Amino acid sequence: MKGILPIFIEEQIAGNSLGGDDSKQPSKKVTIGNMELTVAGFLGQDFTYRIENGLYSGDQPSSWNNGPELMWVAYNNLFNGYGHLQVGNAYPGPVPAFLANPGSYGFSYHERHLFVGEHGYNLTNERFGARFDYERSALDAEVAMRYGTDNPLTASTNPFLSGPGADRTFQWKLADAPPSKPWEFGAYGAVGTYGLHGPPNSVGAPPATDYYNMYSPYFEVDPNSVGRGVPGLYGFYQSYRDSNPGVLPPSGTPVGRNSEDEGLDLVEPMFNGYGQVNAQQEYSNNGIGGVGHYYSVGAAYEIPELPYIFLRLQVPMAGSSSAPYGRPTWLWSVQWITPLVGSQNKIENYAQTRNNTVVSVTAPSGESIYTTNCSACHGATGKGTAGAFPALAGNKDVLATDPTAIITIVKHGKAAMPAWSPKLSNADIAAVLTYIRSTWGNKAPAVAAADVANVK
Repeated sequence: MKGILPIFIEEQIAGNSLGGDDSKQPSKKVTIGNMELTVAGFLGQDFTYRIENGLYSGDQPSSWNNGPELMWVAYNNLFNGYGHLQVGNAYPGPVPAFLANPGSYGFSYHERHLFVGEHGYNLTNERFGARFDYERSALDAEVAMRYGTDNPLTASTNPFLSGPGADRTFQWKLADAPPSKPWEFGAYGAVGTYGLHGPPNSVGAPPATDYYNMYSPYFEVDPNSVGRGVPGLYGFYQSYRDSNPGVLPPSGTPVGRNSEDEGLDLVEPMFNGYGQVNAQQEYSNNGIGGVGHYYSVGAAYEIPELPYIFLRLQVPMAGSSSAPYGRPTWLWSVQWITPLVGSQNKIENYAQTRNNTVVSVTAPSGESIYTTNCSACHGATGKGTAGAFPALAGNKDVLATDPTAIITIVKHGKAAMPAWSPKLSNADIAAVLTYIRSTWGNKAPAVAAADVANVK
């Protein structure tokens, strides 16, 4: 990334059996969902940045009047590298990975928004502010102060203004997340204020300030690290409190209301990690009589020969469908995300630049890659589990002078062993194989990234 500027284009063509995605032609059932341009990279040894803006959404061109939708810079070497500070217009706030990256696990979650009464507060949208993360060993502590809901470059929507529309939120997350394990558990929450014109059903009401808070315990298991038929799993319970939910009781005085949201999601990887199926359910009560049950099942598939193409199909059920009598709504999308500059091969080969000048590139740590991705199955000492996970210590494939067989297994999978090529680079695979072939009494030659690249 230091040597090559990564530029990404994202495009999504979406279909909805009920239509409604095109604001000007609601009856259309197929739309150009989203087209985005992203530029990311280094500003220095410890500084990174990202700029992103939509080009097209819902068949309509996006406006550049407010400047980029995302625009942040981060300093990544606080407290000996365990602390990271990010400032700018960014998303999401401190939330679990299932909410921060829903496309990686399934589909959207109702509780990505904090709903109380008639008000909604987005926990993951683009907002201006500062965020600090501290990650050391199993501890994951994150805090953020977030302002407004619009771009800070537009004076008319200055995020620091007070009064109606001023949204200010302190978000936090505290979790036990061992880097060598596929699970984590903890809690996250938000405390904030929102400037109101008054309850929606009142006339001439003076401006008011809405005070809200939320907390949510959760647990999650990463499907990318489990395998062997055990699905990824995410469960949560959210509780909210709103001082002015927007509906007046008979007394005419606004009364604070409580609401809740809870759910469970399962994700099962398939086809050596190239595909997945997803099932989720949520229950929501907004505190003023609005109760909803949300069910959906879905599937996604990445075409191995076209590594930047993703196909998705979702079938929401019951309360999540606006179709009469709860009939399923079919949703599908074809998503394309590709780097215009900075592909993995170019990055790996950047050490040999023009004029054959050798540039020093820090090699990945085979031990850390093994601890994070392999030890859960094969054990910290490479002994495996009898009848389930083969031992790596003394393994004939591991010790073979020609590493082609073991490279093939790691890259493309075998039986219950998932394919790691979509998730690990050639250099990563070479590093972890070199570590395995020289540890626990194993003595075999090192593996180079070029050896891995040669195995198709």
